[in-house]
Amino acid sequence: RLADFASIDSRRDSRGVPYKFQTFFPRAEQERLKREYHSIRQTSTKTSTEFMQHFLRLVGFLRAVAGTEEEQAKNFQWGLR
Repeated sequence: RLADFASIDSRRDSRGVPYKFQTFFPRAEQERLKREYHSIRQTSTKTSTEFMQHFLRLVGFLRAVAGTEEEQAKNFQWGLR
């Protein structure tokens, strides 16, 4: 399960964004990570394992911002080539 790799902190701001995400990353970096997560694709130079590692790293940074486990699974499948 993807949730096993990215535990979710229950403390959130008024928009539902985890405080840890806001604390560790400046706003511009947060937005960059969100854009990267929503547009991630497996390239011809990445194996499916490398793609999964990159995807899970982004999920780990974004945590709840990455969506539910079901949404994460859909985004992962969409990014596979």
